[in-house]
Amino acid sequence: MKKQKNFCQTGSTTLNLDFEILQKYQRNKTYCDIFIQSTKDDSKAIIPCHKVVLSTFSPYFRRQLESQDKCTIYLDGIDQSTLQSLIDYIYSGGEINLTSENVYKVYAGAQELMLDKLKDSCVEYLKILISVQDVMTVYSFAQSNFLEKLSDDCLKFIVKYFEEVKPHGFFNLDVVRVKLILDQQVQIRSSPAEDILKAVVEWLHKDEKARLEYAFYLLKDIPLFEVDPKILRNLFREDICLRNIQDVYNLFLNAVEGTKSEDTNKSKRKSDCEFVPQNIDNKDEVDTARNFKRPRSSEPNLKQERITLSDSLYISKSTENISFNPGRAGKDVKSSNKPLVYFVSSGMINPEKRSLVEFNLESKESKILTTHSDFDGLSSLVYNNRKIYSLGGMEVQESVRSNIVSVFDINTKTWETIRRGNKKVRAGFKSLVLGDYIYAIGGASLKGTIKDVERFPLTHSSKKWAHVSKLLYPRYDFGLGIVNGRIYVVGGWAWNKKSEVMLTIGNTTECYDPVSEEWSVKSPMPIERRGLAVATVGRNLYAIGGGDL
Repeated sequence: MKKQKNFCQTGSTTLNLDFEILQKYQRNKTYCDIFIQSTKDDSKAIIPCHKVVLSTFSPYFRRQLESQDKCTIYLDGIDQSTLQSLIDYIYSGGEINLTSENVYKVYAGAQELMLDKLKDSCVEYLKILISVQDVMTVYSFAQSNFLEKLSDDCLKFIVKYFEEVKPHGFFNLDVVRVKLILDQQVQIRSSPAEDILKAVVEWLHKDEKARLEYAFYLLKDIPLFEVDPKILRNLFREDICLRNIQDVYNLFLNAVEGTKSEDTNKSKRKSDCEFVPQNIDNKDEVDTARNFKRPRSSEPNLKQERITLSDSLYISKSTENISFNPGRAGKDVKSSNKPLVYFVSSGMINPEKRSLVEFNLESKESKILTTHSDFDGLSSLVYNNRKIYSLGGMEVQESVRSNIVSVFDINTKTWETIRRGNKKVRAGFKSLVLGDYIYAIGGASLKGTIKDVERFPLTHSSKKWAHVSKLLYPRYDFGLGIVNGRIYVVGGWAWNKKSEVMLTIGNTTECYDPVSEEWSVKSPMPIERRGLAVATVGRNLYAIGGGDL
């Protein structure tokens, strides 16, 4: 049985408070003037507290209580047991019992309530958990929460003891974290190329349907020329799936021929590098058959989701917000079948009088519909049924994030402000309409980039925002599109204000299925970029422009 590791954190305070009395008052509900309740589970239990105590120790509660006088505060991201532990932590002056079972939830709760000392204690405890059995779990958590030092410690441990660690979670990691581990191994030569190759191949075959599309991405930087050619031949002779992927097969050919490619991406970009996969079964030595073409049907599933480099297009740089719905906007133009484009002027001359502009793509004429003080460069616009929704952004005068939603009716030329805006105050996020909902995705809060995703019902009478599954990675300045009823987010970057850590996610792609309400990793772009535009044509997603990180 695995030995349970416990950790008792005690904190100090500069205030001269008798915490035993505070705890007694809280237990007996003496002088309590606020109630805290978790909406995450069905217990409906409420925790009586004191406003002065909560606001003293938690900036989150302080802001909640300063904004409006409340009797109850509802928390939908923390379960009841964890919430009780966090309240006990506050009333005890900084004492909490951390275990390998609760530390992840406690950290998430501490982050929500802005209890920085408790977060630091959780990180210190997670360092204790770094072991052969637990390091993969700790590593994934550290990566997801931008804990750079903890992530580096885990990565060093994984690379050093890779063969021992591998059975304990490596094959459950996503492609981004697998690539980070492989790159570190290749860089410091901690494992033979043969062992790295076998680990990647085994990872790919754990879920062939979802993972084979990443084969080239993972294998291209492994020094295959260091692997015994006989081992390579046997691998590709037996592995039908890998040998039917052209880019991977070209890597194999180069390695067997003993040629170390200076730029492995050449094999991905040369359209004339075709091959005959059957050759490997017919000969001990492999011929480089580059003037034959593989049947188009040999890779049916990968073709649909692969992202390729197209010829460069010149697109002028713009800082304007654009809202364009080709499916619905076309109905707005009475004189033609061409759509309208709505955008907000840059406001460089007078930021307080930014204009909403309507542009007719056929007549090339534009007209100002209205001016509005809520427009800013970090808000997000979305179009639906002759209405423009301006979501979130930054309040110019106060330089703070806003969650106000303003709606402009194109027919009546009037504004309506929905004060009950996004639950998550954010700026620089992206939004779109899918089905009967507006989705607000990613962006940045005051503490850094976030993973939160919310949706707003366009037809339901409640008109309330609701949280849905979070992004796998927090994102800012990314591209957004819809293909086949699913939401795709592409590229961008992420950062954490406190640690000033930037996460490179510029080539990654995620997909949201509104039916299963889950996010999944899709094929990465060939190059990293942020500030890009995304366009959908049929079943193809195009990433246009942008810059590197």
